[in-house]
Amino acid sequence: KIIYFVCLVYILQVLTGGKRFAGTDSNIQVTIRGSTSQTRKLALTSNNADLFEQNQLDTFAIVGWDIGDLSEITVESDKTQLASDWDLKEMIMWKILPSDNHKLTQIYFPFNNWLGTKESILKEEI
Repeated sequence: KIIYFVCLVYILQVLTGGKRFAGTDSNIQVTIRGSTSQTRKLALTSNNADLFEQNQLDTFAIVGWDIGDLSEITVESDKTQLASDWDLKEMIMWKILPSDNHKLTQIYFPFNNWLGTKESILKEEI
């Protein structure tokens, strides 16, 4: 029996809220759960951008195995920076399906919550 693993591209957009001091300088990681598997913890980083600032939309490309229908995102902050609180408004995730003419499946995760000194982990399910 031969088992095939399909490598996909996921696009994750992260919107920081508009409240005063909404942005964070801490390191952020996500774990994405699907119907068949989940990712490892993924660090959301950029070589040339100041990420997660007030009213800012940050976009990340994630290449990985197909984890099935997207169902949950867990967000974690390492709280290592002075400005570690973060007003996470929402995340939108696209799954690009190469076997179906690169069809996009979009999932919306409305967090509308603060991540930081009191809570270092947020979880949103569909």
